[in-house]
Amino acid sequence: MPKRRRVAPRRPNPNLKKIRQGLSYVLYDRETPAGAAEDFSMFSTPKGTSGKTFKDTNMLVAGQLPAAHEFDIQAIGFTILGAAGIPPTHDVLATFLTNLYMELNINSRPQLQLPGPALPLINQMAEDQVSDATGIGISISSLPRSVLKLTEPLHIGKGENFDMQLVSADTALTGFIYAYLFGKLYRPGLA
Repeated sequence: MPKRRRVAPRRPNPNLKKIRQGLSYVLYDRETPAGAAEDFSMFSTPKGTSGKTFKDTNMLVAGQLPAAHEFDIQAIGFTILGAAGIPPTHDVLATFLTNLYMELNINSRPQLQLPGPALPLINQMAEDQVSDATGIGISISSLPRSVLKLTEPLHIGKGENFDMQLVSADTALTGFIYAYLFGKLYRPGLA
């Protein structure tokens, strides 16, 4: 019978606790206008509350990142869809955007402020691009994409609160507003 080699128990590497992973990541959130003038607080309702699922948001904590996570916002974007899930007409969209104001806050301090017409819209279809209510014949890859790339990233540190306020005076839009924060997520390394 061969001799059994004695093996020391596995110990975690203390250096791995100091390593953090940087991943390309998108934080997203969806709100539903009620067809009335109102303010929306994006990124403040996490998954699992108020009926939100991963199709609505990937936020796990209200207005914060999970513990020990940080995020550098490099770009922002929006998608606005009507109640049937297709983009609203030009007139409805133009009226809504004209009466909209966006403010991104980190630790209750405004970091980025934009009027509605300056918001970068992703995959918004023009009226004449939609053949009928189902949008048959539309190739998503051929639609315009637009994001606002920031010259300097905005940093959300560990434990910092953040939100995006959308202030609207318009009552014509019913549907969904998606907000996207594109950037780099930093999380603790896996030990």
